[in-house]
Amino acid sequence: MGEEYRNLGMQIQSKYAYGYAAASISSMRLCVDTLLHVGGEGATLEEVVGSRIADWDEIAAYNYASPFPWVFEGLSLHAQDKLEEAQECYYNAALNPEYDLENGGVIVYVLAMLDNDDLKELKHKLTGLEDQIYEAGIAEPSKCPRDKYCFSDEYLNALGQEELIASDGDFANAMVYFETALVVAPFNGDNYASCAIASLYSGDMDKTIFYVNEGLWADPDHEGLNLMAELLNERRP
Repeated sequence: MGEEYRNLGMQIQSKYAYGYAAASISSMRLCVDTLLHVGGEGATLEEVVGSRIADWDEIAAYNYASPFPWVFEGLSLHAQDKLEEAQECYYNAALNPEYDLENGGVIVYVLAMLDNDDLKELKHKLTGLEDQIYEAGIAEPSKCPRDKYCFSDEYLNALGQEELIASDGDFANAMVYFETALVVAPFNGDNYASCAIASLYSGDMDKTIFYVNEGLWADPDHEGLNLMAELLNERRP
C-alpha cells in the first residue's frame, strides 16, 4: 500500500502505510527477540536485539494506528512473568478498533508456542521486512508521547487544542499532535485542515499549501479545505 500511494503521489497516505508496517513488524520482531532471550538466547536481551530498535515507545510512534506494539509488548512482558503489565498492554490493544478482538489472541498463542528454532526463522523473515521498510526512508516516528488513546485522531486533535490553550497560541507545539492525528487517519479532511491552519498561523506558507493540496486529494469535497484553497489562490500575485 505504501508503494501504491507513493506512486500516486499521495505522500501522507504512503507515510501512514509505511509507518503502520514499521510499528507492526518491528514490534513483532522485538517480541520474538524477547522470546528468544527468555528461551536462553544471548546473555542479555540487548545482545539478541543487536543494532535494531529495542524501545517499545519508539516503535509504536511510527504509527499509533497499529495496535500491534501493545499486543507484542504484552506478550513480551507475559513471557517475563510480568503479568499485570502484560494485562495492561493487552487492554490497551483492545481499545484500538483496528484490533480484532475475536481473533487477535491467535497470533499471541501461536508465537508463545514456537520453539527457538522456529523463532529464529521468523526473526530472519521479520528483519528482512524491517530492512525494506526503513530503507524506503518514508516511515518516521511521531514526537507525540505514546498513550493508549493515540490511535484516535479526534483524541490527538483535542490534545493539540489543549496545547494551544496551555501555550497561549503556540501552534508549533500543537502541530505535533495535529500531524500525528493526520498520520493515524490520513483520509479525514478535517485533519488536513487542522495542519493547514496550524501551518498558516506558524507562518509556514509552503506547508499550508502542501496540506491543503494533499487534503483535497484525499477529501476533494471538504468545505474548509476548498475555502482555504480559494483564499490562497486569491493571494497569489
